[in-house]
Amino acid sequence: MQIAPSANGAPALKVRGYWRTVGYRLRYDYVTLFFALVILCIALSAIFAPWLAPFDPLKTSVSAINPLLMPPPIVPEIATARRTDGKA
Repeated sequence: MQIAPSANGAPALKVRGYWRTVGYRLRYDYVTLFFALVILCIALSAIFAPWLAPFDPLKTSVSAINPLLMPPPIVPEIATARRTDGKA
């Protein structure tokens, strides 16, 4: 912290640096602190993802766990059917 010289004999003022001012303002900005914590949690979960979920999602099969969780099959006849009565 630097002490600014006074011109008229008044008491000297302490001048904060840039980062100290940023830290002082962030200390009382609770919304910014909350979202900084959210971003930190996302970043930490990305860094530690191999330890949080050690299984390969491409090697697991939902049908092995529960066949009712499988998506419905796509039937090509229904998906590409067109009307033959001349209406659009």
